[in-house]
Amino acid sequence: MKKLFQLTCDACIDVYKDNIDLGTTEYKFTDIEYNGTKFHLLAFCGSNEKMDWFKNFNLWSTKGIKKVAVTAATEVHELIKDKIKYPVIVTGHSKAGPECIAYKKLFGAAYCIAFSPGRSLRPWTKRKMFNTWLFIDPDDPVCKAGFITLRHPDCTTYHSKNDPGFIITGDHYMDNWEVFISKM
Repeated sequence: MKKLFQLTCDACIDVYKDNIDLGTTEYKFTDIEYNGTKFHLLAFCGSNEKMDWFKNFNLWSTKGIKKVAVTAATEVHELIKDKIKYPVIVTGHSKAGPECIAYKKLFGAAYCIAFSPGRSLRPWTKRKMFNTWLFIDPDDPVCKAGFITLRHPDCTTYHSKNDPGFIITGDHYMDNWEVFISKM
């Protein structure tokens, strides 16, 4: 699994630099090989412009999933659906965490890996997700936002080893997860 986590971590770092920009949704769709099998790797970009912050704090939902995440996942799926020939691995960081979770729930994906994801599912929604991993730092405010009305999926969650209780925004960034995965 470490190799899968490294691939998706690298993709989350790369998508900030090289992506297809649809406004407040940015993504990159590439082909990779993992464990001798071909996959498409769909990486969503987290917040990188002012309008993204409005999306982060929009807590409306549709189908029990954060509405802005459903919109982003659907928009990208419409653009790539005719190109899909292999199983999809979907990944995202921060705002893009809910987008990749929405993509997996709505369109299916072989694997879903989210780094420092915002919360995305209503408490009454079926939240059990297989082949899904979240990387969360206990003191990361992004992962806590919306806790009154939204939840994370029920899946495997990895926590960094920082002391919980102190808000250290540097823990949120992908370089924190790159180091964490290298030590797994």
